[in-house]
Amino acid sequence: MKKSVPVLILALCFSGTLSAIDTRTIPLDLFLIIDDSSLLAAAKDTATVWMCNHLIDELLQDGDHLTIWLTSDTARIVFSDSVDRVRKETAKNMLHTMADSSAPADFAGALRAASVRAGAIQNTNRIVYTLLVSGSEASIFSTTDTDIVGLLRVSRVDDFSGWRVLTIGLGLSSQAQRAASNYIKGDL
Repeated sequence: MKKSVPVLILALCFSGTLSAIDTRTIPLDLFLIIDDSSLLAAAKDTATVWMCNHLIDELLQDGDHLTIWLTSDTARIVFSDSVDRVRKETAKNMLHTMADSSAPADFAGALRAASVRAGAIQNTNRIVYTLLVSGSEASIFSTTDTDIVGLLRVSRVDDFSGWRVLTIGLGLSSQAQRAASNYIKGDL
């Protein structure tokens, strides 16, 4: 028994490192809507570093899809591609070099476009994750557009110093319907 204890200790010390890395196997479509109006200007650097580190570097995996909208004046797509290491760097460089605009943010247009894209995704085994980054919560919720108000019903706001992130549940109603249908059929 005494000889087996040191052997056991050595075996544990030199065995492979255990890790509990959470590896996602379902592909992700990240829709990132960014307020490039003057509202975000004061906190743009901090928000950009957060988006690059937490979203692009940590969240996205090779094969995921990233679409970035800027919202000043009219919503427009500035990046849309499947990501790998090189494309992640391209997206991060674009975020670091985006200029501030004096035009008001068109959140409604960007949210409508993102909703259409989310609805057009044929592969139901993909996760759609939509984030809106802004310098002002009031400007996000100031819309009276009933379509947008409906989208904002399923949302969450995370406040940071001088800026905020709104997570919007696009496509959740169709996902809930599929889940309920699968449950009823017993296809869990």
